[in-house]
Order: sequence, then structure tokens, then C-alpha cells
Amino acid sequence: MAVAAPIQISNLSHYFGSGALRRQILHAVSVEIPRRRDRDRHRALRLRKTTMLTLIGALRSAQEGSVQVLGSELRGASSGVLERVRREIGYIFQAHNLLDALDATQNVMLSLLLDRVGKREATKKAEQWLDAGRAWHAREASPVSDVGGQRQRVAIARALAGAPRIVLADEPTRRSTSSPPRGRRSDAEPRPQTGRDGAARDPRQPHP
Repeated sequence: MAVAAPIQISNLSHYFGSGALRRQILHAVSVEIPRRRDRDRHRALRLRKTTMLTLIGALRSAQEGSVQVLGSELRGASSGVLERVRREIGYIFQAHNLLDALDATQNVMLSLLLDRVGKREATKKAEQWLDAGRAWHAREASPVSDVGGQRQRVAIARALAGAPRIVLADEPTRRSTSSPPRGRRSDAEPRPQTGRDGAARDPRQPHP
């Protein structure tokens, strides 16, 4: 029996503006994004439109057509359904969306704490993913510097720390490919294992 694709889009159209300024952004888009067949639970969504990503991520309401994510129809869905779907998704925003009042570790921890992960476990996971993303030196920086793409590295760690079933990434490595600032790092610290898109290969098994 075939397993349904986690993301199914049918005849999706979207508009901005109204009246004479109304502009169509998406034109009857239909696409299915299947599961990866290997051990990686993430699917790289290389969709150019930020609008499409926000519709799939239940951050924007669908106007025409159908958007089904993890078996739930998002168009016209209740707030409860939308919240449940959002909790299964990790978001990497182009603008980072970090809280400047928090340091890097706290930014990553925040989403975990909202999911009722204990503080000690949330701290451990945050530090593991910051280390895996080569942002170890930014743990206590507040606000997080953008030297070496550090803000984007922290945003990626935040998205992966909760082991989401889907990751929606809007240009996730655009500003994180340069080398981070130099700092002392012991040989015992974990080195990242990344795929071609710069994301950790297995979100459920970060380096210890």
C-alpha cells in the first residue's frame, strides 16, 4: 500500500492586494512532495516562493485550491489543526527571526520549552545543535552577531532541535556558508555532518 506524500498541493492559487492592485502570485500549482527514502526524516523543499512555504507551514491562509500537510487539510482548518501541524514543522526564515534579547542558546531553547521539554534537556539539545552547526562560540552572545552567518546558523539549529517531521527552509544557507569567527575549540567538540544543502543529515541524532 502506497504511503501518502506528507505534502500534497492541488490547484493552489494565491493573490496579494485588492481591486486594481490585486496580483496573482501563485497560479494553480499542483505538486506532491514525497518522503525521503533514506533515514533522513527531512525533505529539502527547494521552492522559490516564500509565499508557498508560508502556506505549507500554516503561517498564511490558503485562498484557492488545497494544501494538505501530514494528512491535514489546511484550507479552512480550525486553529487547533493549524497549531498541531505547526508543531510538526521546523522553520528556517530568511530574516532569521531571532529574539535579540536572548542569546543563541536561549533562542534555540525557546521553541523546545514551548513544546514542554524540560529546561535541562532543552539546554542540552540547544547546545548540541549549535555545536553541530558550528555556532558553539555564539552560545552566550546577545544579540547574536551576524559575522560568519551566525544568525542563520542559530536559526537552523532552532529549526532542527525539536526533531520536526518537516523542515521548511527559505534560503537556509545563503548567509551561513562563510567561516565563523575564530575561537578556541577542543578536539572533543563535535564536527557537523551536513548534506549538500548544509542541513544536518539526521535531525533525531545530533552529535553527543
